[in-house]
Amino acid sequence: FEKHDPKPEAIKLYKQAWKIAMFEDEYNEKVDSAMVLLEEAIQIDSLYIEPHLAIIGFATLEKDKTEALEHCHRAQRIYKNFPEFITIEGVIHESNDEPQKAIKLYKKALDIYENDLMDDMAENPDLELHYIECLYLNNKKNKANKKLEELKANNKQDDFYNGLTMEILMEGYRELKKR
Repeated sequence: FEKHDPKPEAIKLYKQAWKIAMFEDEYNEKVDSAMVLLEEAIQIDSLYIEPHLAIIGFATLEKDKTEALEHCHRAQRIYKNFPEFITIEGVIHESNDEPQKAIKLYKKALDIYENDLMDDMAENPDLELHYIECLYLNNKKNKANKKLEELKANNKQDDFYNGLTMEILMEGYRELKKR
């Protein structure tokens, strides 16, 4: 994936949205206001990935996950074969008690990581983190744990990676599945 420098206006709106609603754990007026700002950020710079991820996350706070799935699909149209959006869609289906759809999506995301993105992971530890999450969701827990230990060993200078555990890494997915 090519690096994209987001437009400053879009970054500003994204940050405003997070300040408004980052601690909300249910859909309410603050979340609605944040989603309006995120939509504006996407209109200004549709290639800026963070507003897409945030709007999907906020949309999952609703009991009906239809809007979250719609946002996933929109992001997938912009970011063709971006495995993180495919994985998130799988988690949404799993939270909707649709395990077969989730399994199919997890496998599709894993195939993309392993067939198209392996060479990019050495220079992009965040991409590798998403791959590790995907391994875990595909019930390849031993391989996921081994990859996480390798990632930590290769990034000893970075406290963020050194402090990671599989439990911490998967917390966001566990929360999403509960909703």
